[in-house]
Amino acid sequence: MQDLDRLHEKLEHAREDYQHARTFRTATGIRYTPECIEAKRRAVVELEAAVEAAQ
Repeated sequence: MQDLDRLHEKLEHAREDYQHARTFRTATGIRYTPECIEAKRRAVVELEAAVEAAQ
């Protein structure tokens, strides 16, 4: 159960990171690249699959 809790926590952080990349600029004022945003989206999808598999 502890592993599932960790996966949920990682998933939540990944979702927040992805949302931030989609809507905000970096600290230097530059928008995230489409490639960076896509990588963050893929991380969310992979974590969602891992959570599903662990349940």
